[in-house]
Amino acid sequence: MRAAVFLIFLGWMLIRPALWGQPAESYSSPEPIPSSSCWLLEDARHFLKVGEGLMMAPFRFSGAQWGQVGLILGGTAVFFLVDPAVRDLAVNNRSELNDLIFNFDAYHGDKYTFAFSWMLYGGGIVLKQGKVRMMGLLSLEAFLYAGALTHILKTVIGRRRPYGGENHLVFKPFRGETLYRSLPSGHATGAFAVSTVMAKSLPNLWWKGFWYGSAVMVAASRVYHGAHWLSDVFWGSVVGYSVASLVVNLNSVVRPQASRRAFRLQPFLALAGVGVRIDF
Repeated sequence: MRAAVFLIFLGWMLIRPALWGQPAESYSSPEPIPSSSCWLLEDARHFLKVGEGLMMAPFRFSGAQWGQVGLILGGTAVFFLVDPAVRDLAVNNRSELNDLIFNFDAYHGDKYTFAFSWMLYGGGIVLKQGKVRMMGLLSLEAFLYAGALTHILKTVIGRRRPYGGENHLVFKPFRGETLYRSLPSGHATGAFAVSTVMAKSLPNLWWKGFWYGSAVMVAASRVYHGAHWLSDVFWGSVVGYSVASLVVNLNSVVRPQASRRAFRLQPFLALAGVGVRIDF
């Protein structure tokens, strides 16, 4: 019941700005398409094109972007130093009130977030609302691609979760057990992936604050519940935000509306004769 209420609330938060007609920052509402099959075909191509772009992105990083990667790795190393202290802080401050506050990971960052993205995408198709559909599509792409990357990193790194013991530097790669899949946090990845797409969809500070704030609370909740170390949620948040930002940026290059209208011949009649107009 609480999950259903949460999904309805998220849907209402989305519909209100859309009804007010605020423009999207990174992608605009395309012209209506009569057939949903056209959307599905173009969206499948979009999904594959974005995936290709994500795979090639590291090979196109500038020096400044590689510098940012270095800073992220350095920040993760710093968080490693304070992981035990933060874990102890969370354990020593558990209460009924804090249990209620830090319960965001029960609703955001995992299956309900995935379901929300599907609901958004399907609603956009049914209602023939291109902007809503694209929000859902980009959310799904960010969630799935960021989640796949996190899954690979979890398996390769094999870090033990906080509830597995006091030592925060235990690594057993390729074990596949949940106990050794701590770094990075999957919930933080999923929450930041979808929240970043949603936050970038409308130029409204309250809207952005809601989505980024909810993602931060998911990360804090994972530490509070002892499911992850602080460095786990930091890295997961970075993965989710970075992949989602790339997905939004790639959309301006590969979005189906652009490919559908990339080249068009249109004959016309004029007083001077007959001609052909070429639209790019």
